[in-house]
This record gives sequence, structure tokens and C-alpha cells, in this order.
Amino acid sequence: TGDTNVTVLGSGFSPNMNIWCKVGTQIVKTRYVDDTRIICQVPPIDEAVVGGVFVGFSTNGADYCELVPGGLDNECLFTSTPELHFPFFYHDPIYASDILPPSGILEGGTEVVIVGSGFSAYGQRFIAHFLEAQVTCETIDSTSIRCLSPAIPSVTDLAGVEKYIPDVAVPVRVTANGQPFTPLQT
Repeated sequence: TGDTNVTVLGSGFSPNMNIWCKVGTQIVKTRYVDDTRIICQVPPIDEAVVGGVFVGFSTNGADYCELVPGGLDNECLFTSTPELHFPFFYHDPIYASDILPPSGILEGGTEVVIVGSGFSAYGQRFIAHFLEAQVTCETIDSTSIRCLSPAIPSVTDLAGVEKYIPDVAVPVRVTANGQPFTPLQT
């Protein structure tokens, strides 16, 4: 869908430098953060691209840094013809509309299916938030993902006994790649 901020890590960035980002074939705005980080805002596109798109930066507006595997770290190769070693994946908007089953055991571990739309597997990682606990989900198809529910937080009373709050409805939110969460639409 786009309008996602991508942080580019490197070194030697300066607020006085002209730095461009290229996403797919589009040149986009860059925001300087500090000498090791810049942020590129990914533009929207009409539909997701299987295989992803190139994201890189340039200091001359012609040759763009493409991350390529190299030793223990990734290396920057400046090229005008990138090969897409580390693509950026667009995905459809995510909407969660139901959760099955609607309840589980306090200790967690209940297999949960979250139903909605936008769950097509383009390489992104879906994460469900139950209160503050995060769990990674597996794509079933474009309308559902599966994960294991986390344990519900407990409190310890004055006697040192751990207690759970039974029958508590918790908010569930879904994200792809750590971007803004989509609350369950009920």
C-alpha cells in the first residue's frame, strides 16, 4: 500500500548531503536522522509486487546503493542496475475481522486463526499483538493467518501467589513487518 517509512542504516550520512532513495523505479524523499540513519518514505502503488521491489539510496542521483551479501555484514554496491538481493515487499491493506476460537487457556498455546483480508504472503512477516505480547503468525491464505495465543499476564498478590484475571477480553492487533497495527474489526 505504501506510505511506509524504511530506515536505511549506514555510515557517513550528513544533514548537508543530497541523498535520494529509489523504491522500485520511483525516486522518493529522504529524511536525515543521524550520521548512521536516513529514512525513505515508500510511495503507494496500485497492487503488490510478487518478488518485491528495489530500495536503495544515492548521493549522486544516478548510482544507487544495493545491499549485497558479503562476509558477516551486508555490503553496499553502488550500481545503476540493481539485482534485487534484499527486496522491499508491498502488501495489500490488512483487515482483521474475526478470531477463532474467540477464547483460549490462560497459559497460552491455543491455536488461533485470525480471519480478514490482506494476508497474502509476499514475503512479509505477520505479527499479532494480544495486549502487549507479540506472536508471529503463519499465512494460511489471503484471508487468514494462524498463530499460538500467548499467556495472559498474571499478577502476584501480597502472599506471593500468582493469579490470572479470568474471562478477560484482550485487544488483538495485526501487523506486517512491524508497521502500524490493524486492530481486530468487530
